[in-house]
Amino acid sequence: MEYAGAGWLGRKGSMVASPKREVAGAVLCAGLGTRLRPATEVTPKPAVPFMARPIAMHSLAALTRAGIDEFGVNVHYLPDRMRDALSPLTSAGYPLQVSVEHTIQGTAGGVREIWKQVGTDKTLVVCHGDVVIGTELGEVVAAHRASGAPVTLVLKLRDGSTSLRGVFTDATGRIVRIIDRERPSIVGPMMEHAFTGIQVLEPEVFDLIPESGESCLVTQIYPRLLAADLPIASYLTTAFYADLGTYERYLAAQRAVFDEPSRLGGLDWPSEQAPGVFRGPDVVVEGGARLEGPVRIEGDVTIRAGATVGPYVTISGAVDIVGDAVVREAAVWGHGTVTGIVEHELRALEAS
Repeated sequence: MEYAGAGWLGRKGSMVASPKREVAGAVLCAGLGTRLRPATEVTPKPAVPFMARPIAMHSLAALTRAGIDEFGVNVHYLPDRMRDALSPLTSAGYPLQVSVEHTIQGTAGGVREIWKQVGTDKTLVVCHGDVVIGTELGEVVAAHRASGAPVTLVLKLRDGSTSLRGVFTDATGRIVRIIDRERPSIVGPMMEHAFTGIQVLEPEVFDLIPESGESCLVTQIYPRLLAADLPIASYLTTAFYADLGTYERYLAAQRAVFDEPSRLGGLDWPSEQAPGVFRGPDVVVEGGARLEGPVRIEGDVTIRAGATVGPYVTISGAVDIVGDAVVREAAVWGHGTVTGIVEHELRALEAS
């Protein structure tokens, strides 16, 4: 690594965002999803449906709305099922590079391997496969380029909707502290924010990542930029943000989107058959079944006489809800039969 003045310069030269560089998208999908078990025993966490779309597909759809048309993802757990979940993107004609991590490489290691596949000369917009956010990424990229910084982190104003913390800006809007690491120059008082996991990286950051092995952007790479007093720009958002990593967070986010669908952009809804009851064309509801909105039901789903579904329920796949079943505040997907009570739960069905 070469030095110039007060800070590093990568092998590619000055760390400045360039509007001439092509932009690619990356979605990190290599986690194990342990906090969502047992639902993730058969479904990788980024492939878990949220509002009938795999979680990772929400980020990929947001990237396409920003005009980005080339993507990379990293996968580890149940890689074939993760590929299947992403197949709508490739079916639509978008180039998708998949990096399989036999050993988890961390955020920096995962980004490194994706970057190698999409091209290390490109600006990279990085999202996480277990998060949904309403921020329009085209606006983030434009702000990043205007800043001239090598890195922009999308920060959520701390409004009580998230417990994430540990990233601080100063009076100039620059990020000056991450967890316990500060830059040498700080202007005015600091303000704490939550980091959404969305970030825009210039190719020079690739040069700071170790060539192999596990490494982390937040704890290893960005502190080096702070120590060198190089800029890390911030993009502050008040838009909807949800980390879907636990049952409680997932179900709270599902309720929030049902209550205000505009929170999450680009979301298509099936037809509304009754107030708050959204049903796909192949859904069969027998006489005597009760649907209490809001509910969203799609796929080859049959709800038998005597079953109760709703409120705040999503169902997708090939699902048979039998007559004694009660499903409330839940998400059900896959192939199989539901009996008994499913409440405050995520349930993945696996046909035997």
